[in-house]
Amino acid sequence: MDRSQRFLARRYALAFLEVNGNALSFVDIQAFDKAVVFFKTHKQVSFLLDLTLLTFESKRQAITQFLNNLHLPDCCSSLFELVLRHKRSSLFPEIFDQLSQLYRIRLNILHFTVESALPLLDEDKHAIELFLKNQVTATIECSYEVDKNLIAGVRIHNEKYLWEYSAKAQLRALSNTERR
Repeated sequence: MDRSQRFLARRYALAFLEVNGNALSFVDIQAFDKAVVFFKTHKQVSFLLDLTLLTFESKRQAITQFLNNLHLPDCCSSLFELVLRHKRSSLFPEIFDQLSQLYRIRLNILHFTVESALPLLDEDKHAIELFLKNQVTATIECSYEVDKNLIAGVRIHNEKYLWEYSAKAQLRALSNTERR
């Protein structure tokens, strides 16, 4: 997606949040995240929604199905209709991604990806979340992944922060020290 399309998607998202932002909940934002995945993996849906052969009524029925299947809030129907009238359904993944990001910024929610060499126990996850709460002044949201390349340890990151305590990081530090 090029810069101008991202800008346009952000404008749709900002306008939507201006009108409907107070009616949204965090559950709705999680549904937006699922909509991003859906529209990115089913690109043919956007193509079909832009076809002029389909009546607007049949597109409206499809919108209702999307709202129900993706558990999107009813207020999204106006967003769907507006984007469809402008024949820009290819923007749906970016619009929903922007909605999710902007809502999280508005509520000061930071999402972190926690990678570990092995699956973490619940008490380990709790300790990591406590560590993050002490490091940043925001509401913390974490997703957990296993990365066998870490060898041992954990890497915690998002678009702004990175913490890594792993054997791989220690080996990298040793390697960098020897080169100097």
